[in-house]
Amino acid sequence: MREVMLILVLATLAALATADTVDVSRHGRRVQVDGFLLEWNGDNARAWTDVWRWDALVTPDGLAGYVASRGAPECGGWTFGIGAGTKISVPDVVGASENAAFDRDGFEKEGIYNIEWLVPNDAVSGGGASIYSAVITLTATNICGDTLPPVVIRVVREARQKSAYAAMITMAAAAVLTIIIVALRRKLILKYKTKVKVK
Repeated sequence: MREVMLILVLATLAALATADTVDVSRHGRRVQVDGFLLEWNGDNARAWTDVWRWDALVTPDGLAGYVASRGAPECGGWTFGIGAGTKISVPDVVGASENAAFDRDGFEKEGIYNIEWLVPNDAVSGGGASIYSAVITLTATNICGDTLPPVVIRVVREARQKSAYAAMITMAAAAVLTIIIVALRRKLILKYKTKVKVK
């Protein structure tokens, strides 16, 4: 029994060690009253194997995202883990928290999985730290024993830093243009004065 537990622990650690780590810096609007974003831009979707895709962004409420299938997977009964606090099993929707929603209608009509989730600020920060210290792991398994490679999401400040750099570059460009304009103006004034004196 100990050997089996050790193998499972080592397999989990190996899977996490080889997991994709994705930096998420895009910011989005506040989530809606029902707790979830109304729509996602498919152009930003990230592939999670050939069948699955996902996306996430930082909102004022926390890290929001979704997981969706590109059709009906061959084997059903998927369970998704979003960080340490949220697990959702489809189609039973066992253990779904108030921070996850499942499109049951699309599943029952076409077998498509569409799950939205939110990791609230207080869940990732422990009540004190910034959301930018958050590392969230997405996992998925099904009743056939299939698993998707874990995805590690790391929240970074890049988007805000880029806007600060853009503002600094704009201010520097404005200062350089002002210097050039002043220099040209002086040159024109001196040229005009020289012409007047010659006459």
